[in-house]
Amino acid sequence: MRDRFLRREPLLHKDLIAATVARARAMERQGNGRFHFKLTTNGVLLDEPFIEYSLKNDVLIAMSFDGIREAHDRHRALPNGPPPSTSCAAGSNSCSRPGPIPAS
Repeated sequence: MRDRFLRREPLLHKDLIAATVARARAMERQGNGRFHFKLTTNGVLLDEPFIEYSLKNDVLIAMSFDGIREAHDRHRALPNGPPPSTSCAAGSNSCSRPGPIPAS
């Protein structure tokens, strides 16, 4: 079974993601299917602990950008914060670093 975490910003609900993945992994151990997870995020809330969690739990991360830097910053403006493209680039760079390849 494939499950995707998308719409709005799924990283606002890291606890729900973890609970869903944990339940699915428990079902797998009981022989009740195989689950694949993919999360689509703009990267603003992507942090090192979640990247490590996703590597450990075989949760794929897809980055979503609203086009060129200027368009992305215009559509995703943060109140009193840095341009969102800055956070997205940092999240994307963190995800692209070498890491273990999960077993299939």
